[in-house]
Amino acid sequence: MNIQLPFTSKLNPHLEAVYAEHSQWLSQSPHSTKSQWGFYQRLHLPQLLARVYPHACSERLRLILDWGGWLFFQDQWFRSLAGQPELVASLANDLINVFNGATPLYPQKPLVVMFADWSQRMASLTSNQWRERFGQMLSTYLHDWVYDVYCNAYQPTINNQLAVELHQRIGAATSSLDFVDFAQAELLPPSVKQDPTFQSLGEITNNVVCWMHDITSLERDLTVAEPQNIAVLVKQREHCSWSRAIERVEQMCYAEVAAFERIVAERPHYGEFELVVSDYIENLRAWMQGTIDWLRLDLTVASEPVNLLLAA
Repeated sequence: MNIQLPFTSKLNPHLEAVYAEHSQWLSQSPHSTKSQWGFYQRLHLPQLLARVYPHACSERLRLILDWGGWLFFQDQWFRSLAGQPELVASLANDLINVFNGATPLYPQKPLVVMFADWSQRMASLTSNQWRERFGQMLSTYLHDWVYDVYCNAYQPTINNQLAVELHQRIGAATSSLDFVDFAQAELLPPSVKQDPTFQSLGEITNNVVCWMHDITSLERDLTVAEPQNIAVLVKQREHCSWSRAIERVEQMCYAEVAAFERIVAERPHYGEFELVVSDYIENLRAWMQGTIDWLRLDLTVASEPVNLLLAA
C-alpha cells in the first residue's frame, strides 16, 4: 500500500476500556469458531473502528464495536449459506423487522438474538430520524446480500461495474457514515446532513475506503471466478498490466481526496453549526486515514501478494 494521505492519525482513548466487554458480548456467537475468532482477532477490527471514530464516548464506541463485530460474523454466516438464497432472504427480512422493534422469527439463531440486543441498546441513544435512516441503509445492505447469495447460487450474468458496486455495498462501509453522526451524538441537523456538499463528501470517503481495501485484497479476490474488485475492472477497461491497474486505482484515490479537500475549501459556512460541521469533516478524514493506518499495521501479510502483482 503506497498511498499517503494528508491527514492526521488518531485513536480513540476508550478502546482498551470497552474491548473486554465487547469481546464477551461477541462470544455468544456460535459462529465464532476457533478459526473465525482467531481471524477476527488477527484483523484487529476494534482497532480499526477506534481509528475511524476517535472522538466517540465509551458508551457509543462500545456500540460501534459491537456493530462491527456482529457484521464480521454475519458476513461469515451468510457466506456459509451461499446455496440458500431463500433462507438468507427470510433472515434478512427478520433482521430488518427486529431493528424496527419486532420479535425475532428466528430466536434460535444467536446472531439474530444478539442483533436484537444491540438494536435495543441503540434505540435508547438514537433519535427516530437516525433509526429511520439507518434502517433504510440496513435494508439495502441486507437485500444486497440476498442478491449476492442468489448470484452465487444461480450464476446469472451481470456486468462488472454492477458487481463492483454490489461488492462495495455489502462491505457495509456506507453504515460508517451513519455512525459518524452517531459518534457525534447526532449534533448535526438533518438540513445540513442532507446538503449536497455532505452527500458528496460521504460518497468520496466511501470510494477511497473501498478502493484502498480493494488494492490490499486483490490477490485474494483473484482466487474467485468473478472477482469484485475495482482494480480488475480498471485492468479490463484499460487493457493494462496489474501494476498499472493498481497504480491507476491509487491515482483514483488521490483524485478523490483532492476533490474532498476542494469541496471542503469551497463549502459554505454553517453558522451556529460550524464547529459540529468541522468535527464531522474531521471524522470523515479519520475514516480514510484510519483505514490506511489499519491496512498497513494489521494486514501486512495480506499486502505482500499485491507487491508481487506489481511486478506482473
